[in-house]
Amino acid sequence: MRPARRELHETVRYYNAQVPQLGEEFRDEAWETVRRIKEFPLAWHPLGGAIRRCQMRYYLRTV
Repeated sequence: MRPARRELHETVRYYNAQVPQLGEEFRDEAWETVRRIKEFPLAWHPLGGAIRRCQMRYYLRTV
């Protein structure tokens, strides 16, 4: 499993342990963030080179 996907699964499990279904909501928001990145690839904060950072809407996480 790729590191990013593994981190997503671990985070989903963590949030589900805190509040039922919160992990699924987080997962859905993470995939929505990926969709926005694909739709607007140059819209996000540049970190250097071709790497950019996109803030998730409802969580203090970036993709």
